[in-house]
Amino acid sequence: MQILSPKIMLLYAINEKIMNPDSEGSKGLLAFMQNFKNLVVAMIKQIKDIILQQLFDFLIGQIKPIITLFVQKLLLETIFYYKILLEALIANCSINGIQRFTNRTLTTDIITHADIIPEEVTPPEEGCRG
Repeated sequence: MQILSPKIMLLYAINEKIMNPDSEGSKGLLAFMQNFKNLVVAMIKQIKDIILQQLFDFLIGQIKPIITLFVQKLLLETIFYYKILLEALIANCSINGIQRFTNRTLTTDIITHADIIPEEVTPPEEGCRG
C-alpha cells in the first residue's frame, strides 16, 4: 500500500510532535495508524456509495423503457374498459330525450317508516308515504 508509505508516516509524526510536544512518538504513531484506519474505512465507504449510485443509475436507465411500456399498456387497457362501460351506458340511457330502458323496468317502493327506527316502535303512518 503506497498510502502507508514511510514518508507520510514521518510527516504525520513530525506534525504530531510540533502540534503536541508533550506526546510520545509511539503514541503519536499509534494514533496516526488509528486515524488512518478510519480514513481508509471512510474512503472505502465513499467508493462503495459511488459504485452503488452508478449501478442504480445504470439499472434505472435499463428499466425505465420497460416501465414506460408497461404504464402505456395499462393505460390503454383502462381506456378500453372505460370505452366498454360508456358504450353500455349510452345503450341503456336516454338519447335525444327518448328514454330507453331495454334491460329492466323501474319501480318505486312504498316506504312506511324510516330504516333507522327500531322495529318495536311503530311510527305513525301519516306523512311517511313517498
